[in-house]
Amino acid sequence: MKTFNTIKTNTHNTLVVKTSKFTTYSFYVENNDEIKKIINEITINNPKAKHICYAYRLINNEIKIEESSEPSGSSGKKIFDVIQNNNLYNCLIVVIRFMGKSKLGLGLLTRSYFNAANSLINETQLCNLVETNIYELNVNFNEFNNLINKLIKNNEIIFQKNVLDSGCKIVTTLDNSEIKNELKPIYKKYIRK
Repeated sequence: MKTFNTIKTNTHNTLVVKTSKFTTYSFYVENNDEIKKIINEITINNPKAKHICYAYRLINNEIKIEESSEPSGSSGKKIFDVIQNNNLYNCLIVVIRFMGKSKLGLGLLTRSYFNAANSLINETQLCNLVETNIYELNVNFNEFNNLINKLIKNNEIIFQKNVLDSGCKIVTTLDNSEIKNELKPIYKKYIRK
């Protein structure tokens, strides 16, 4: 069982540097479709934004960095540094830059993107994300209660218990290797990670 950090609630804030405004959002995400939808929505809702930069990392280690025509390494890379420094997964951070009249220069621009993302994560509630395998167990009626007690005793998480006409179905984790090996003959299928 692996444990990762992620954000608990989607949040946003704004940082003003000289005449540029950096509006930053963090989102809990699970897949590319979700990310595309969020980015599209942000783009539509911010037509005056000069740059929409972002970075994300999913639990499968898929990573994307978007610089949005800012100088290479100055925006999306700095946003990703915040994700990496906080060991965040299933996290999307978007920084929208509204440009003012004065230019920031590369050093200040780079620090501004990092500070915008970092200050948001410092204000965001984080939580642990536990990666585990989920199994479906099919047993007969007279094994049901003993199996439930064994799973509870071994700190397995039971998601579902059903008594059916044909027997009983339990959807649970099997993180304890001893109990997993013992129950191998009866688990019907591995459902998902």
